[in-house]
Amino acid sequence: LYYSLRNKTLSLGGEHNRKVALVGSPQETDRVKDLLSVNRHKFETIGFVTMDKEAIKRDDYLGNSAQINEIIKIYRIEELIFCSKDIPSDVIISMMTKINRKVEYKIVPHDANFVIGSNSIEKQGDIYTFDIQLEINKTYSRRNKRVTDISLSFLLLIFSPIVIWFAKSKLGFLRNCFGVFL
Repeated sequence: LYYSLRNKTLSLGGEHNRKVALVGSPQETDRVKDLLSVNRHKFETIGFVTMDKEAIKRDDYLGNSAQINEIIKIYRIEELIFCSKDIPSDVIISMMTKINRKVEYKIVPHDANFVIGSNSIEKQGDIYTFDIQLEINKTYSRRNKRVTDISLSFLLLIFSPIVIWFAKSKLGFLRNCFGVFL
């Protein structure tokens, strides 16, 4: 009963989808929405808020920055994500100080594939990123690297009478060349 009254929900804890509003231009908020959609965290992107006073004809348009407190109250927003490409940092901080509701804040750096923010000075900040697939993890890339390593070691051994004079440790040079073959 206490939990339900405090959080205004009948669910008994557990994770729920966090209600998120994005603050920025439609193009940048679309990019951030894509970033959040591939993330493993549970989000429900309610819509976006613009800095412009003009209304935008889109289903996910919630309003402009002057209406931010009302938007947070009406849609029960739990987290605001600011797009720093569209909004200078001093304006973001000014908006945060004018919000009189308890929400969490995150910022997406310009042309970045991650969202950063901390909800408390006592705990480490959150970071949401795209899943990164490194090329070296792919089979053909590992094969190409191995072929290159062996080829270079073979060439260095062939030219070792000349190249060995440029090495700091002559024995280490030969040991490394043969180590590649092993």
